[in-house]
Amino acid sequence: MLKNLDKKLLHHFPLLWNLKFPYIILAGIVFHILAYFGSYFFSDFDIKSLRDFHSNNVEDIVIGFFAVFGGIILIVWFLFYIRNNGLKAFYPKDKNAIFKEWLLVFCILLLFLSAIFTIQKGIKDKAISLFSKEEFSKRVETVYKAGFFIDYPIERQVDSTSMNPTDSVYLDSYFFRYRGKDFPWTSLIARHQRDVFEVNEDSLYTVQTRNLLYNNDSVVVKKLMKDYLQIHKEHRLETNLTAEKWFRAVYKAPFFDDYYAIQPYISGDEVYYTDNIYLGKKSKYFVEQNELFDYYRRMMSEQEKEIWDEEIIVALFYFAFACSLVVLVFRISSLLHWFLSVVILFLLVIFDFTVSEFFRESSLRYSSFILAVILELIVVILLAFVFTRNKKLSSVALNVFLMSFGFVIPLLFALVSELLERYYDQVLVILNFRDEYYGNDDSILDVAILNTGIIFLGMFLMCRYIRNWKALPEN
Repeated sequence: MLKNLDKKLLHHFPLLWNLKFPYIILAGIVFHILAYFGSYFFSDFDIKSLRDFHSNNVEDIVIGFFAVFGGIILIVWFLFYIRNNGLKAFYPKDKNAIFKEWLLVFCILLLFLSAIFTIQKGIKDKAISLFSKEEFSKRVETVYKAGFFIDYPIERQVDSTSMNPTDSVYLDSYFFRYRGKDFPWTSLIARHQRDVFEVNEDSLYTVQTRNLLYNNDSVVVKKLMKDYLQIHKEHRLETNLTAEKWFRAVYKAPFFDDYYAIQPYISGDEVYYTDNIYLGKKSKYFVEQNELFDYYRRMMSEQEKEIWDEEIIVALFYFAFACSLVVLVFRISSLLHWFLSVVILFLLVIFDFTVSEFFRESSLRYSSFILAVILELIVVILLAFVFTRNKKLSSVALNVFLMSFGFVIPLLFALVSELLERYYDQVLVILNFRDEYYGNDDSILDVAILNTGIIFLGMFLMCRYIRNWKALPEN
């Protein structure tokens, strides 16, 4: 069956046969499927005890494994791909044959690199599948509110009636005013935690918990502590507290300021105490609150993560583009010329950054870097096109130009915009394709996106030139 398929591809679609295109695409699809299920079933969220959560690196191992696995697949495919090279054997080629070949190689590389999104999708689906939406929301609320009775920091209010005469700064108040009532500044009601999970929910949970204390709603507080300890137990975390002990240790109505300190982790110390008086009196009580926070914060982050991140897409595009150029250069030149091209390009990059570092403290730093890049491009273009009558003179220059031209515009734009912003206190604001005005960082990303059109047009023209260039004699 495979032999018949090979024969048909060889006679009717020789380019696809040479690239082993159907097989590598099938391998890529299987690779994505394995990546999804591997990241889904081998997740950091699957650990039995949260005490191992900080040291757990299952997801890193999974990503590393599929990176190596995908690399091995591509290496095997590349070895089969280079066995037959029509460019070096002077087979007949139509005008756009080289461009089509490069485009297919680029798509193959992009297919395997895009597996990072499949892995992220698997991790996200795993995080969503562990609890229902209602159950997860309830757990997050419980973990957050219980922190008021463990180790949240104090929100200090300023005393508007007193001012430091030396620097005209208001002094911290010794009271915390809430809903018209004054509490000691060390009171539990003065505690708060910002940006633990979400800004809006943080503010809502803070108000709700303060209202519980303000209304002296001890029944709800006891239930909150009981629910928290149940979640704590489910994750196989250790504590020496019960709901009753916890309540008696910290719930000191009506001002809630004479409480015992609850340690948020196990440190091995027999007594938990700190110099900060607002954390409470000495005690031996502890819960593993930090592990719970990290777990649910990470889970919420994964659930809300955008899989198709614009910056990652652009980065993968340019990485696949760079790798496809290295492959194309290998196809159109000898092994020696290919090696020399890669080494020269590497040396040029080192030279550019050396020039930049040399002028680090000078106003010429960025301008000298830009000048070096422009001069190198001019030299490379001259070598590639002036010496078109001699392949040996132009081959390396053509390879270097081919591997670098697509990155010039984003690089120059980034350097120029940084130069303007740093030395002239200007922000380069442009109109992007969504009709929004914004600053340099976003502009650079849009320039990189718009540069893709220049890349494809440039590759189309360059590949046509390469076809004609290959027909030159070797002298």
